[in-house]
Amino acid sequence: MKIAIILTHSSQGSAGTFERMHEISVHLKKENIDNVIFSPIESDEKNIQDINFKLIPTNFSKLHLSKFAYNFLRKVAASKYTSTLFLSKRSIEKMISNLEKGLEKSTDLCQFDILHAVQPIAASACIPISKKLGIPLVSELNNIWPEELVSNGSIQKNDETYIRLKQLEQNIIDNSDLIHVVSDFMKFSILTLIMLV
Repeated sequence: MKIAIILTHSSQGSAGTFERMHEISVHLKKENIDNVIFSPIESDEKNIQDINFKLIPTNFSKLHLSKFAYNFLRKVAASKYTSTLFLSKRSIEKMISNLEKGLEKSTDLCQFDILHAVQPIAASACIPISKKLGIPLVSELNNIWPEELVSNGSIQKNDETYIRLKQLEQNIIDNSDLIHVVSDFMKFSILTLIMLV
C-alpha cells in the first residue's frame, strides 16, 4: 500500500499539524507502509530528511518563495483587518487551483493507493484528482473553519464568507471516501454537519 499525504502547512508555520503528519509518516514507514508527504513548501523539502518528501511544484515553490508566501498569508489571515482578502472567494479558489495544478504535475500520484489530504485547501484540491485517477480520498479536518473564524472575530455567523466556507467543507465531506478527524468533539461536529444537510 502507498499513501500520498497532501500537506500545505509548513513545519515552522503550523508546527502542530506538520509534526503530527510527520510522526504518522514515520510510524507508517516503520510498519513498511510506503508513504510520501507532498508539500509546496520548498524549505521543508531540504529540512525533513527522515521521511519521503516531495515538493509540489507551484509558482511560489519554483521561485523559492513558498515559505515567505505561506508566512505572509498566515499573517493576512490572522488579522481582522486583512482576513477578508485571504478569505475572499477568488483568493481561496486561487489557492485550491494552484495546488491542484501543482499536484497534476506530480505524475507519480497515480502510483498511490490512497490520497490523504490535510485541511480544506488540500482536500478541495484533491477532490478532482481523486476522481480523475480513481484513488480513494481521505480528507482530514482538524477544525470547523467557519466556526473558528467566527470565534476569533474574523467573520460573522451566517455572513457570506461563513456560508461559502460551510459549503466548501460540505463539498469535502460529500466527495471524500473517508473523513479523518483528530478528536471525538470534531467527530461530533462533523456528524452534526452531515445531519443538517
